Amino acid sequence: MRTSKPSKSVEKMSTDITADMRRYVIAAAGQRGWHDNIKSLLHRASVRLGISPRRAKAFYYGEARIISAQEYIAVSERVAVLERLAKENEKQNALLRQGGASILGASGALWSAEISSDSPEVPPELDAADV
Repeated sequence: MRTSKPSKSVEKMSTDITADMRRYVIAAAGQRGWHDNIKSLLHRASVRLGISPRRAKAFYYGEARIISAQEYIAVSERVAVLERLAKENEKQNALLRQGGASILGASGALWSAEISSDSPEVPPELDAADV
């Protein structure tokens, strides 16, 4: 006689998938800002993962009863793309920081040309008196 209760290995597997989906939603939501609440985070995650806000909420709170393999794979692939893009963005930011330091120079000024007290405020080419 068969029981309707799933085996322990199936329960363990479904618990792992549920935990993975929660981690994916958290990762897709990104860093929490001072203005964010849980609803805005779940909405941001749903947009980034291509799922409904209600589905993101179900994953976050562990309420999802059925998670299809297709849905799991699609969400995990989107998270992988988001993580790859975040790494590329970080590399570009590091390059910009290095490039910005070389543009500013050692003094930190955008340029080091000083205006002497005897120089006119308006360049001679643009002086209105000559026109």
